[in-house]
Amino acid sequence: MLKNKIKNMQKTIGMHINLNDVAIAKIAGLAGYDFIWIDLEHSNLSLENLLADIIAIKSCGTSVIVRVPADDLTYTKKVIEMGVDGIIFPMVRTAKQAAALIDNTVYPPYGTRGFGPMNAVGYGFDDVSKYISHENDSLCRFIQIEHIDAVNNLEEIVQNEYIDGYIFGPNDLSGSIGQLGKVFDTDTTKLINKSIEILRKHNKYIGLSTGDISEKTLSYWHSFDIDMLSAGADFGFLQQTALNNRRTLERIHKPESIHLNKTYYTKDNLTEDINCSLKAPSILDKSVYDSECYSPKYRKWQSAPSICITSDKTLYCAFSGDNFGGDEQPNNYNVILKSCDGGESWSPFTVIDHYDSVRLHEPILWTDEKGTLWHFWAQSYNWWDGRGGVWAIKLVDGKWSEPKRLCDGVLATPPVTLSDGSIMLPVSIWKNWRNTLHSYPNYGNAGVYISRNGGESFEYVGGADAPDSIFDENAIVQRNDGSLFMIIRCKKRIAFSVSYDLGKSWSEPETLM
Repeated sequence: MLKNKIKNMQKTIGMHINLNDVAIAKIAGLAGYDFIWIDLEHSNLSLENLLADIIAIKSCGTSVIVRVPADDLTYTKKVIEMGVDGIIFPMVRTAKQAAALIDNTVYPPYGTRGFGPMNAVGYGFDDVSKYISHENDSLCRFIQIEHIDAVNNLEEIVQNEYIDGYIFGPNDLSGSIGQLGKVFDTDTTKLINKSIEILRKHNKYIGLSTGDISEKTLSYWHSFDIDMLSAGADFGFLQQTALNNRRTLERIHKPESIHLNKTYYTKDNLTEDINCSLKAPSILDKSVYDSECYSPKYRKWQSAPSICITSDKTLYCAFSGDNFGGDEQPNNYNVILKSCDGGESWSPFTVIDHYDSVRLHEPILWTDEKGTLWHFWAQSYNWWDGRGGVWAIKLVDGKWSEPKRLCDGVLATPPVTLSDGSIMLPVSIWKNWRNTLHSYPNYGNAGVYISRNGGESFEYVGGADAPDSIFDENAIVQRNDGSLFMIIRCKKRIAFSVSYDLGKSWSEPETLM
């Protein structure tokens, strides 16, 4: 019973319903929330829709609370008679207003609620006298703190013994001080903190409602010591799932269409899944190059060029670009150009981009002993996720192979072919941004991976640890005596290390320059 959970100050969670489909209500009821919040304030739900939703949700054993339009006695009466577990009054600003609203939910002699329950007493099949004797104590009554006036009058409002919980509406609260939508700004959060201090002093139950379902946002609001957290709405879930499904279909089935629906990311709209960087990007042909999101006409930033020549004397050049923010960020893409006249002129060949908030960086071109062109790059969630990831494709019969993730880390310099024909990758993870995502064997070192099957798979060999390295960007060569010589970028120097056992062990890094 929701009322008991609130009396015992237990944490509760819920979601919002705005759409008028009883099947959605049933699905929500089965999802395992403590309560489902049905909204009559901003939705176009009719009372007929509402009754069907209440019956469907309660049949799942889930509590139902309903937000009614403010100051509407007719709605308040009818909603309660439908047998809800709780009622929410929005935009309450004064103790007098709160008292008038709450009075309408309490039977005499304590309140002014009229009698006429229907679904609430099973249309007469339930014990009506039992309902009357318990209803004042079983119905949850909530008011929303959505205006600065409510904050200023809160000490007086909390004296009402029939109010069970106080629910913040951060958007409207920010709007009441002329900063609509700035829910995380200091002015709004100060009001919330001030209110929480008052509510905790009086041992009151505290809730918050948000449409945002990102883990970052929910963790933020949880940090305010909220008891009741309601997040997300049916239409939002449908919108997000539909969008993600479209992106997946396009990535797999229509990769050429990414430029038609490209999303630009900032810190406020990052893809929620931090593992999205483990998904392959889309390999797009030259036809997309003139679109606004890739064209040099709109390009604000480009970096890290790489160049190589194939056995037929064709030159290829790769670099990272960005047409949105003008810096290294999750909107980056890679471009590959080609030249058939020794570099006199260049034409677009390939664009590589990711649907999610993934940064593509460190583009490397390389040809193996057979003359096959390879393209390597790194990709990370957001700017750098502490894990990175080396990816590769190779050009076979004029077509790129499927993208393959080779290992954690960053490859910032080309691979080398060793004397025995194996391929070695100089890979590092930047130790300055440590986290738990990575599975790199020796975190923070400038390492090497090796492939003995022509690049089909790579395994970690070993690495050197320069304590003052930053973006290692290690590079290796094999010397005539078979030893490996590696240079490492450090904070104020270039260091070098040597291995005499094909990368398993390395000498203590020394200063080269």
